[in-house]
Amino acid sequence: MKILVVSMRSIHMIRWISQLKDSGHEVHWFDILNTGYIQRLDWIYQYTNWRYRFGDFKGRTYLKKNLPFLHKLIERQPTKKFEQLCKEIQPDLVQSFALHIGAYPILEVMKNNPKITWLYSSWGNDLFYHKDIPSRLKEIVDVLPYVDFMFSDCHRDANLAKELGFKGHHLGVFPGGGGYRVGDMQQYLKPLDTRRIVVLKGYDGDFTNGMEALKALLELPEE
Repeated sequence: MKILVVSMRSIHMIRWISQLKDSGHEVHWFDILNTGYIQRLDWIYQYTNWRYRFGDFKGRTYLKKNLPFLHKLIERQPTKKFEQLCKEIQPDLVQSFALHIGAYPILEVMKNNPKITWLYSSWGNDLFYHKDIPSRLKEIVDVLPYVDFMFSDCHRDANLAKELGFKGHHLGVFPGGGGYRVGDMQQYLKPLDTRRIVVLKGYDGDFTNGMEALKALLELPEE
């Protein structure tokens, strides 16, 4: 099978794709945010450094901020690049990671290619948070009716997707990051009574409240 993955660069995407190594499938990755080649995935076809007509160059951010009209002239759009890739690769399956980044930008191309199976992997607050933002809700309800299959991080989002227009087949609840190499972790396991360090990993921003978890821990110093 030819699989064309559409995603931003992230450790979650890398771990998920790594599960397909030696599976017999032909895997391609469209680096939709143009973030660069991934050495760890040197066994797949990677399409990066596509955004600018003359290749990546220093000063791109300055140009976009101060001379947007010029920046627009030399910038390629993901829709056109994805359409080109579909014609060249002829994928059996397109897998989009994250709706607003990996699915909505390619919607028109997928609508014009109904024979290509479309798989959507829901990440984090893809649906639950963004459904309350009118512009993002529109993207969600535009995309979901055209998706054939989906994975979700939780049952909540699977049910929510159906409420928002998903009519395809839900393939199950799986960690969006593809899981971990459990064997590699064994060396770090210690008896509970010897553990003295607590590590808290999280975010604190527009729709995350990592500091609340930290405050809760600080109220339980003995435990």
